[in-house]
Amino acid sequence: MTIRELVIDYHTIAQEIKMLESQKKDLKARIDLALAAEDTNKFQDGQYSAVLSSSQRVKYDLEGIEHLLLHKGIPTTSFLASKVDLKKVESLIAEGLVDPLEIAAHTEVKTIKTLTVKEGA
Repeated sequence: MTIRELVIDYHTIAQEIKMLESQKKDLKARIDLALAAEDTNKFQDGQYSAVLSSSQRVKYDLEGIEHLLLHKGIPTTSFLASKVDLKKVESLIAEGLVDPLEIAAHTEVKTIKTLTVKEGA
């Protein structure tokens, strides 16, 4: 195979993967709706099982937290490594120097749904 043929094959497969990922996302949403309509998060028959689970993910605005802590007069050595060190921020909260609600103002919580499908259930 020539390099051109390899590149064309790669591009073709990449496009197919995008299309399949889109179809997979659509099916997951439809399964979510179907399971919700039945007030469950599980499906099982003789051949397949599916479980839709939810989890929380927290995204921190580290620059916002850094600005907050600097504004409070807390020295950077108390919360910075190369960026805001969340373990050190937890220590500041534990020491009572920072209110957890102030940090919460710089967070975003997202619910992530994970679909697990197994054959031969």
